[in-house]
Amino acid sequence: MTRAAALGFDVGTSAVKAGLLWLDGDEPMQTASRPYPTARPEPGRVEQDPADWIAAMAECWAELRAVAGPLELRSVGLCSQVNTHLFVDEGLEPVAPAITWQDVRAAEAGAELGRDASFALSRLAWLERTEPRLRAATRWLLLPKDYCLAVLTGELASDPLSAVGLVGADGAYLDETLALVEGAERVLPPLRRHDDELGRTRGDDRVGLPVGVPVAVGAMDAWGSFFGAGLLHEGRALDLAGTSEVVGVTSVHAGSEPGIVSFPPVEGLTVHAGPTQVGGGALEWVARLLRTSVTEALARAEQADADPQQLVFLPHLAGERAPYWNADARGVFLGLTTAAAAHDMVLAVLEGVAHSVRMLLDACGRAAGLRPDRLRVAGGGARSHLWNQLKADITGHSVDVLVDLDAGVLGATLMGMVAAGLGSDVPRLAEERVSVAATIEPRPERRRRADELFGAYSEGYRALEPLFPKLGDLASG
Repeated sequence: MTRAAALGFDVGTSAVKAGLLWLDGDEPMQTASRPYPTARPEPGRVEQDPADWIAAMAECWAELRAVAGPLELRSVGLCSQVNTHLFVDEGLEPVAPAITWQDVRAAEAGAELGRDASFALSRLAWLERTEPRLRAATRWLLLPKDYCLAVLTGELASDPLSAVGLVGADGAYLDETLALVEGAERVLPPLRRHDDELGRTRGDDRVGLPVGVPVAVGAMDAWGSFFGAGLLHEGRALDLAGTSEVVGVTSVHAGSEPGIVSFPPVEGLTVHAGPTQVGGGALEWVARLLRTSVTEALARAEQADADPQQLVFLPHLAGERAPYWNADARGVFLGLTTAAAAHDMVLAVLEGVAHSVRMLLDACGRAAGLRPDRLRVAGGGARSHLWNQLKADITGHSVDVLVDLDAGVLGATLMGMVAAGLGSDVPRLAEERVSVAATIEPRPERRRRADELFGAYSEGYRALEPLFPKLGDLASG
């Protein structure tokens, strides 16, 4: 029997994830994932080859199609990492590798604009200054999803949700912002709603999708996850635990808070959010440092959690975004003694990321004008029960673990469904499709320790902040 399905892609920091959602049932998504490499040829330089994104999408689709059986594909949606930028020519061919959100080469140019290194116009100004030949060859400045969707449909557009810092409350580009960098208005793609139909699959897309399927404009991965976690309801909070952590709180209050991004309202609600620079990436780092696997590192952390040390880790291994927006920030262990073992360091890394989640959750709550008492978690990091427990302990919130942890994939799928007329709006579809698998409560006996270590985490950053630029100067000298 042929079943109707909707397809979603999430072009993430380290892999493409894809999912099929059956339209005639309520079972969890059928998913596939393919990793791709990230090049770090020198400090501060972090790049990807866009051809790897397309190849990974093709492999995911081939796997899903092989195991799904007969299907009729009714819609396609896509989200992607944000503040990763690709410069392409008139024929949409890349003029250089994609510059990922972790790349800090444009930090100086960004500081001159009053922005950070990952801001689109920081990158454009940096390219003009350092690679004028490539800048002259550039016709468009695209996000990964914009490029991938152009490959699928032949159409070019972006969306206001992904154009962070470039658009106003009306969803249009800010003329005064674009005027900061000459020619910016000519290289940014036109804007359309995230759930509009961009076009239809054209059959020569290198991904292998059937011809004529409606494709949505899509949004950045954080918004894909907000949708796929059912965040668009007053007072809900989400921690998206991926390579980085993204924390968001939703309210009708369009407030503000230093270091927090308050997005333009969607369906009358504002999401106040903050992305860190490293989340799951810190766990991968400490596993490499100890020459072990992530699975074994987590097992070591379980051992340490039975008798934890008073050890604090600042997870700023690649600078830091929210709430500090400091490219000079560095990772630090505080409290090391001869009693500390490798498993204590792994636990401290997990707790350090949880401390950053608490800091962002508090700040997002202030921007939202409320304090949520529950935290939804999704993303790869949410597969660790211990990490979810530590986040419950440190934030003091009940943690709801979602059934579909690949929330970005589900959110992308829901956008595609609305674009194809298979639903009236994304929030309503999310209420029907998003569910909680388990709830983890804070351990009361860990509350005092969690508060003490969080205090040390906060004070430690403030004390070390003046030292970070000096360490950077030493490295460059």
